[in-house]
This record gives sequence, C-alpha cells and structure tokens, in this order.
Amino acid sequence: MYPHHDDACLPDTPIRTVTARLGDAALCYLAGTLDFDTARPARTALHRAMLLPCPVVCVDLRDVDFFACAGLNELLDCRAEALRTGRTLVLIAPSPPVLRLLLLSGTRHLFAVSRDVRLALAAYRPNTPPRARERRTNTNGADPEGLTLVMLVKAR
Repeated sequence: MYPHHDDACLPDTPIRTVTARLGDAALCYLAGTLDFDTARPARTALHRAMLLPCPVVCVDLRDVDFFACAGLNELLDCRAEALRTGRTLVLIAPSPPVLRLLLLSGTRHLFAVSRDVRLALAAYRPNTPPRARERRTNTNGADPEGLTLVMLVKAR
C-alpha cells in the first residue's frame, strides 16, 4: 500500500499528514500544528490508520510543533477506538509540546510511547506477551521533567 497524503493538507496549511501500512502496523504521521483548526485533517488521518487491518497503530508525533487540547482529544478518541477493537496504539517520538500537554493533562500514562517505529513494531507485535512488551525505567532515579523513559525490549 502506498502512503496516503491527505488532500486537504496543501503546502501552505499548518498540518501535514501521511497514513501508511508498515508490515503489521498502521502508521499515521502528523506534523505541524495540531489545534482546533487542524483537528479535522488529523482526525481523518487517524481514522484512515484505524481502518487498516493492523494490530498495532503507530502515531508519529516527532514533528508536531504546536499541540492543543483538540489534538489531545483526537489521540484520546483514537486510543478509545484501539481499545474497543483490541489493538495497540503507540505514540512515536512525541515532540516536547505533545509531551507537555500529556503531562499537564495527566494523560501520559494512558499511552504507550516508543522512540521509533522499528522498536514499537518489535515490542508490540501481536504475539508478544504483555510483560515482555515494555520495561519502565528511570536511569538514575531522577527525572527532571517528570517523564518516564520507556525502554522497549524484544521478547524472545
């Protein structure tokens, strides 16, 4: 399947989206501004990813430079759909604005996070036992930003 670029996202719009299938995962790439004005194209891209018959849905947020509550609501809706359909939603490399709102809203713990798609696919493949999927660590006991680092480990 070829990546799908949202037709509504012309070069001068504040959001860019791409939806594609990568093996056992659906990938939704969001970049730019995610707020009330851009929620519709983001929702369309996320919905397109959820329609793909994949057990893992990865949402790449590394290039989101502004993230408002409308963007968070779209992620929460996508998470609810993933839970209802028995799939795993993984946020890929959330940018600082995304992490900030997740932390401020108290919703960070609701999402699996990975630093890249390859690690997410290795850790969240369908037959991976839940306990082997992730190991939460805090490297030296101190975490100045209050973030929990997630180290994904490959199950054997």
